[in-house]
Amino acid sequence: MDYVLIAFMAASLAISAILGYYAGSVSSRRYLEKYRIVLKIRDEFKKARNRYLVFEVVSLDPVDSKVVESSISSKFKSLYGNLLFSDSYCKLVYFDEKNKRGIIRIRHKYINNLIAVLGLIRRLDQQDALLIPIRTSGTIKRAKNYI
Repeated sequence: MDYVLIAFMAASLAISAILGYYAGSVSSRRYLEKYRIVLKIRDEFKKARNRYLVFEVVSLDPVDSKVVESSISSKFKSLYGNLLFSDSYCKLVYFDEKNKRGIIRIRHKYINNLIAVLGLIRRLDQQDALLIPIRTSGTIKRAKNYI
């Protein structure tokens, strides 16, 4: 619904700016400025790019994927809040319990926040553990090569 409204606003402003320009209207400059503002707003609604972060869990005991995901999400929420967590679409996509390596999918704007969260986690379900980021990738296929 929002995309349709923005597209309609942009189209109507563009048409009125062009008509005003050809008619020699002085107010066409104002229409063009409004059109530029609408284009800036439209850029914010572009499709978000995902990044995949490969990480490793350093622990003496075996680790469950659900424990890793819950600890990452709870630490992210406590550090940055629910709003930023829901906007980042942070999700554990893959976890290999044998090698203790996993892949997290997140929006590209929040990759640095996720790296900070991984550095702050010291315990997983009452056992000492460290989460070390290995590599960031743009595709899950490339990320699986690092596991």
